[in-house]
Amino acid sequence: MPSSTCSSQGGPSDLQDWIKSHINGNGDAGITADFPPPDENTLYVIYFPAGVTINLDGDASCDTFGAYHNTTIATGANSLPMFAPYAIIPRCGSKESTTTVSASHEIIEAATDPDIGQNSISYYMINQLWAIAGGEVGDLCEGFGSSGVTTTESTFVVQRSWSNKSAAAGHDPCVPIPAQSVYFNAAPRKQKVILAKAGDTATLDIDAYSDAPMAAWTISAVDFSQFQSGTAVLGFSFDKTTVQNGDHVVLTVTAKTAIPSGGDEFVIMNKDADGNRHSWPVLANTH
Repeated sequence: MPSSTCSSQGGPSDLQDWIKSHINGNGDAGITADFPPPDENTLYVIYFPAGVTINLDGDASCDTFGAYHNTTIATGANSLPMFAPYAIIPRCGSKESTTTVSASHEIIEAATDPDIGQNSISYYMINQLWAIAGGEVGDLCEGFGSSGVTTTESTFVVQRSWSNKSAAAGHDPCVPIPAQSVYFNAAPRKQKVILAKAGDTATLDIDAYSDAPMAAWTISAVDFSQFQSGTAVLGFSFDKTTVQNGDHVVLTVTAKTAIPSGGDEFVIMNKDADGNRHSWPVLANTH
């Protein structure tokens, strides 16, 4: 099987057909029902050998994506149609840790958001400012999030994941938290600045904090429009760029050009001397 096709948008999916055939059985294809029927605790995790390409709505595995999870419908243990969550894990590269990180990422997301796209009760970050990298618990701990996106248990390297409880307590929201690490960040007192037209400015009060004593760190800002269009819409000026726990900072934000329709986003970036980073998102809009 050099390639397989799947869809998250309702298109043809030979992978979903294959999974359902192994759940329900398919006499015409000679497939017996050798997968257990789904219930509320079921997740089908499919690992593929090297050299197999998964085509997801036109995107190729190990190129555009490393792994993903989705949902189909099969006959459940009660003989009624039931959601059947599954995770697809291609083998990308030669490192086993690449596979274990991808698998753990999708397994924790499928556990907290199992019936993806089915309007069921699940965990998905509603505040899209925090969902710049994606709204699920694994995605939120990548990119501009916590310093270090993985942890090691025994010899296995796995994905860290978002915790509302840890975030609400002022600690690193990505758990497990590395031993002896100190979480530091800078929280704005409001989540949006208004810049009605080009040339307008707005000020933002920011409070720096850490959950244990630590040396001073640097604070800056990154405009996401520069990644989307190649040109930064916003300019930033801090009254101080080196901070410690308890410091108050004033940031002046300037609209260098008109804010695009739908608004712009930027992050307050914090970085310590060892290169550890944490960030906080802010929205810029015209109203």
